Amino acid sequence: MSNDTFYWGGDARQEVAANNATILFGWSGNSGDISYATEANGQFKNGLACTLDKGRVFLVSISASFIGIFGPRMAGVNGNVAVSCSATGETEDTTHTDSVSAGTLTIWRATGNKNGSSATSNGTLGVHVSGTTSETYTCQTQGSGTWNHSGTANAFVPMMGRIGGLDNGTEVNVQLKQRAAGAWSALRAVCTVNSIPATTTISYRKNATTGNQTVSFASSTTGIVDDTTHSDTLANADLVCVLYSSGSATGSMTMVSQCETFAPSAHQWDMLNYTTGQNTSNTVVTFVAPTGLPGPNTTESQFQARFRWASRVASLRGFWINNFSSSGSLVSRLNGVTGNCSVTPSSSGTGYFEDTTHNDAIASGDLFCWQQGIALSIGWREHIMATYGLAANNAAIGTIFGQFSQAIAASVKDIAAISTIFGLFSQAAAGTVLPTFRGPIAMTFGGISQVVVATDVGVRGTGIRRFWTF
Repeated sequence: MSNDTFYWGGDARQEVAANNATILFGWSGNSGDISYATEANGQFKNGLACTLDKGRVFLVSISASFIGIFGPRMAGVNGNVAVSCSATGETEDTTHTDSVSAGTLTIWRATGNKNGSSATSNGTLGVHVSGTTSETYTCQTQGSGTWNHSGTANAFVPMMGRIGGLDNGTEVNVQLKQRAAGAWSALRAVCTVNSIPATTTISYRKNATTGNQTVSFASSTTGIVDDTTHSDTLANADLVCVLYSSGSATGSMTMVSQCETFAPSAHQWDMLNYTTGQNTSNTVVTFVAPTGLPGPNTTESQFQARFRWASRVASLRGFWINNFSSSGSLVSRLNGVTGNCSVTPSSSGTGYFEDTTHNDAIASGDLFCWQQGIALSIGWREHIMATYGLAANNAAIGTIFGQFSQAIAASVKDIAAISTIFGLFSQAAAGTVLPTFRGPIAMTFGGISQVVVATDVGVRGTGIRRFWTF
């Protein structure tokens, strides 16, 4: 459960399949309206071996008896996961799977069935990722699109989202506040046009300091560059971004993708959305997919993502570069109902706003998105962040059960370690049932003093600690 994630594609704007042809676009949640004529330009390098299944797409319009297939391609070959669509609404492939090796180059494909037909999806195209054993997975972190970087000035770029869509000369305006600890690696960038008469260096930045990862394009060269050697470790509250620097007085380069791989240390991962400008008025509310560009999206069902694993979302936060005239709100939405997470930027306020208190538990099959709205008129230039995963639960178990034998180090909160440590009390807890937390733990440890009520198991200091503190 805790090592599952999702690849999301599309930007809550559009991904279109048309005619009797295949269109390719990146894994990025901001790339659905940008296709690649050259497949290599949009490919994302998968971080490690995993399994893809439960492909999903939500179509909002079709024409001319369209029948299309949406799904992943690996190493230039169509995958087994193939969502076949012939009507508007949600469609899933719940049957097929794809085994992906570490380092495999992947991309989305959308195939139409005949000339003159087309389909549009405003929602998220996604596929479930599972099967990793080390809890190190590749998050959807690609900034995909076409960005013309000028060689005359440095440009700071967010770690996620559409590449260059929120580039800025001031680093603090594009930094992602990391809440999930771990390590970034495998920096990769693709350039298709380059007239800069000097070397352009692309560097990972942490807390306004150049990190370990770096790639470069020599004067006027194009192609694909990878850093296959270096990595950068991250702690909670670190601020990260990417720097483009050439030191040239002339020229520009066209960048079409940039991506990295994240390896979490405690079951969590961050995801970023952003918009280059969100202007609205009166009491209009808009909905935002978990990854994507916020925009004039007023139909919630079109922008919901369906989770296919249990998770938790917390630390909803955003950085507002411009915020005019009135207060606004950003809230979580779970199955069409307002959730617990909420951020309310102050009138004319800029900088970081974060909900450090609330979270939303997401069950497998739940539909999730964000909602933003205002009281009067407002203009936002923002990037929205949230942290997904179950690290809070695992940390609580480590704290509560550490009293019985030993503290559980963060690096061993996996199933096997928990089974070994807590098997001392009564019986070995089966690794296959530990992720459910409540029933199995209550059954295993109830013999020590009294049965722990299943509903009390997961409430940290007031649950198991109440029964078992020595």
